[in-house]
Amino acid sequence: FVASSGLYTNAGTKAGPVLTITKGLELAEAASKVVFVSQGTYTESVEPTVSMYGAFVPTTWDDRNTSTYLTTITAEGTGGTAVTISGNLTRAGIKIDGFTINTVDETNAMNPNAVRIENAQATLSNDTITCGVAQTTSYTGDSEVSSTGLYVVGSEVETKVLILDFGG
Repeated sequence: FVASSGLYTNAGTKAGPVLTITKGLELAEAASKVVFVSQGTYTESVEPTVSMYGAFVPTTWDDRNTSTYLTTITAEGTGGTAVTISGNLTRAGIKIDGFTINTVDETNAMNPNAVRIENAQATLSNDTITCGVAQTTSYTGDSEVSSTGLYVVGSEVETKVLILDFGG
């Protein structure tokens, strides 16, 4: 469990959430669990190896609403990538659900991507990916899709209720 009011030294439980998604991912991977993230803004670049679910209220953890409890991941550093999923296609898919994911400098189309998926299985659902102007949005078969918002290559990606906002 991760909350913006958590402590880095906590155990990552409902009663003692950790402060960063990165720390939550470390604990969840070691225990073969998923990560639950409460509303708030998290400025970090994460590389999930397990599924992540956002949009929880941190006081009870049993109320979840992606419209009410916004959970935002903003890339660390100018031009950083907020979420990178990589691996091989034999590993079970990773689900990213209930997040707003941003690049830092939304006006520069040459920035790395808000979400980057390479050689992995992933499901993006109930997510909003915000960035600058798209570089390209077309692809055929297994060729790459690239934009400042979402970059996919050599991967199997399923999307459900995904909003790509390229700004200007």
